[in-house]
Amino acid sequence: MVVGELNTRTDEIGPAPAHPCWPDEASRHAAHRGDRLRQLQRSYQQAGIDVSFELMPGVPHGAGTVPAIERACRFFQRHLAGTD
Repeated sequence: MVVGELNTRTDEIGPAPAHPCWPDEASRHAAHRGDRLRQLQRSYQQAGIDVSFELMPGVPHGAGTVPAIERACRFFQRHLAGTD
């Protein structure tokens, strides 16, 4: 999981319309994408899923495509090679 440190806007990720797949508590537990990703990380870890979280310093939403891809590639290289 990768998110930019400055990816803190909340106007784009407000509560979704009522839907059975969107629990209301999701909008109360996390203020922005970084918070939500941290919450998802914890949920994955509690379920026994191997997950890593990286915060990209100084990067806002949409500006970290190349650094995010580089981090994702390193993650897959470690896991596919069996070194992690």
